[in-house]
Amino acid sequence: MNIKNTFNVTVIVCVSVLCHCSFLGGPRVTARISSEDTIRIGVLDFSHQGSMGISGKLGEYAADRLTSSLFIKKNYNVVDRTMVKAEMVKSKLSPEILDSEQICTLGEALKADYLIVGDIVELTNQLEDMEEEEAWNMDISFRILDTRTGAVKGVVRTQEKGKGEKKVVLGEIIDKMAGSVRIR
Repeated sequence: MNIKNTFNVTVIVCVSVLCHCSFLGGPRVTARISSEDTIRIGVLDFSHQGSMGISGKLGEYAADRLTSSLFIKKNYNVVDRTMVKAEMVKSKLSPEILDSEQICTLGEALKADYLIVGDIVELTNQLEDMEEEEAWNMDISFRILDTRTGAVKGVVRTQEKGKGEKKVVLGEIIDKMAGSVRIR
């Protein structure tokens, strides 16, 4: 085989491998290097109220899911959740009780233009028509706060009632809610 034939065979093999790999299923990886002028968003753990067994971990899960949805589906630049949690601990802050000065300080520490704070409220008095143990009724909302002023720039809210695993359904609801976010 001469050099020209070897080169042609090598190119054909490489193209075939690349084409084959691109059609394989598997996890989709989303990565992006953003410019410095991109809006940065930090998502705090959602608070929760109620007595139907929603733990604090579900509020953390909702914040993680919203962060991922904003990055993957909406292409927003988000602050890594470990950085958000570390700064909350360091500053001894609670997402349930933040005044505008604390919002501005936290935003500056995270280099975030906006913070999102959310709530999950269990509405137990409206479940009388649902007899199954896994029935739930939740009001889920989050607010988008400007870190320069502490002002509310947007609110997304829904009330959902259903049966089944709350965490699974909550993830789907959060994904839909993330689709409503518009930040300019």
